Amino acid sequence: MRIWVLTNEYAPFIIGGLGTVATNLTQSLAAGGAEMTVFTRGRQQRPSIVREKSLRLVRIPRESYQGSFLQGLARRKGWKKPDLIHIHSVPFADAAMLCKQRWGIPVVYTCHSLVVQESLTPRRRLVAKRQEKLLHAADCVVVPSQWQKESLQTLYPFCYGKTVVIENGVHVRKKPGSSPRHRLLFVGRLTYSKGIAELIEAVAQLAKVNPKTRLGIVGKGIGKFERKLKQKAARLKVAGRIRWLGFRQPEEVRRLYGSYGAVIVPSRRESFGLVALEALASGVPLVSTTSGGLAQIVSSEVAEVVPAVNKDAIAKAVQNMWAEKEHTKERVQAGLAAAAKYSWKAIAARYRGLFESITAGEEEAMDV
Repeated sequence: MRIWVLTNEYAPFIIGGLGTVATNLTQSLAAGGAEMTVFTRGRQQRPSIVREKSLRLVRIPRESYQGSFLQGLARRKGWKKPDLIHIHSVPFADAAMLCKQRWGIPVVYTCHSLVVQESLTPRRRLVAKRQEKLLHAADCVVVPSQWQKESLQTLYPFCYGKTVVIENGVHVRKKPGSSPRHRLLFVGRLTYSKGIAELIEAVAQLAKVNPKTRLGIVGKGIGKFERKLKQKAARLKVAGRIRWLGFRQPEEVRRLYGSYGAVIVPSRRESFGLVALEALASGVPLVSTTSGGLAQIVSSEVAEVVPAVNKDAIAKAVQNMWAEKEHTKERVQAGLAAAAKYSWKAIAARYRGLFESITAGEEEAMDV
């Protein structure tokens, strides 16, 4: 099967979960024998092409995200047209729709998040409209959680009957980490919905119970909001307990997990919760809410559940994780076992089955 992948993010140029999923899923599908051609952002004004076995990586400038450009490049290079287009990023929406129109091939859109659920600036409103057009045009929409599926179908009823849940994948470690539990880690964009302000407030409370408390923060945010967070830390006199680690590439983040004693996910809303799954797969204790798609992977069997996004609830959950040492160890083992079900090989197999059913015209297999 020949598949074109359209994604604005691909290793090593990854911003968040979308790029992590697009990269690992594509590589796993190629390892399974599919002929993958990835069109993604490049830093040069001319296309650059790298071929490795079953995977062709094409980096193009942003202004070339057009279907006519992609088709013209394929024609000049003598590439055969794909059997299916798999799109991850809204900026490629017009390209996907033009290829579908001209070639009559199916388009599968993996929707990592819904733009209309974000704070909508005038620019983001335009992106939301383009996403809606893409959702209309796609033959199948893949989402990472049942919660995301329900949200999608409520906002866009025309997606009923063509929406599929396939969770994100993960790399699983073979044994638990062993770092001190007072070393806490947060990974994610620094936004209101992530609960990071409340986590900083919780650290101030935890420091009174355990003076060794430390928090590492991986991620970036809008300058104004990030400055407010740092000011809050200074005001609460915990600035010296927090390390602002900035943006890190996924490979580096995976290495970081093992050097911390627990991962905290105090989110108000997640379409899936890849950080939580990565924590489980890294053998690190998880303290997390079950908001949105997190409920698909987070439970009291594998994590200390945070019942509400406020400083008291977060601090209490961390203290429980510290106090219940044996229970925490049991949860780590259960988390490793649960994460193993989401190996990239297993997730790629589900995508491959979906792609084969679509290209074979088995539409009844799509609504699962």
